[in-house]
Amino acid sequence: MKKINIGIIGCGYWGPINELYPRIKTTQNYNKILNDKNIDAVIISTPAATHYKLTRDALICEKHVLVEKPIACEMNQAKELINLVEFKKNNKAIRKKG
Repeated sequence: MKKINIGIIGCGYWGPINELYPRIKTTQNYNKILNDKNIDAVIISTPAATHYKLTRDALICEKHVLVEKPIACEMNQAKELINLVEFKKNNKAIRKKG
């Protein structure tokens, strides 16, 4: 079974607990997580107003995403994220066939 590497974007009041686990890498720049080819998935635990942008950025970077609710603050943003997932899924299927 393949090991899955997960990045967490946002940690709120749990942040200081990271000091208890020195093997955990931290960054103030979420793009470092999204651009890291070793990270397979991200958990987004940030204020709701940031969910849409962070989720969209993560999907564009080919990450699996678990985002706290709401997925977005606007219905059209949520629909755009769903469409982006479908587009990525369809393109991946086409690449596998070709």
